[in-house]
Amino acid sequence: MCPAAIEGAGLEAVFSRRSDVAADFAEPHGCVDYSDLDALLYHPGLKAVTICTPSGAHLEPVKAASAAGKHIICEKRLEVTAERIDEMINACEGAGVGRLLS
Repeated sequence: MCPAAIEGAGLEAVFSRRSDVAADFAEPHGCVDYSDLDALLYHPGLKAVTICTPSGAHLEPVKAASAAGKHIICEKRLEVTAERIDEMINACEGAGVGRLLS
């Protein structure tokens, strides 16, 4: 889902485990780059995150983002097992954040 497709949304920051990848993406898009997930999650004004990791690697960032109070947009395939999907849903519900798990 593109931020331009959501009224009032914008790309504020980007995360990659590799700082060079984050910086290369952030520069042309005019956003802040992070290679530390916790730092990204406390970026000023950040209200929601889009999880775009490979299938099987969505659970951990969803749990971290929901614990930080961020709303979640997660691309499909959500996870590799129903149990991991349930953990994602429970993390969001427990933190009181909205989720769009498409």
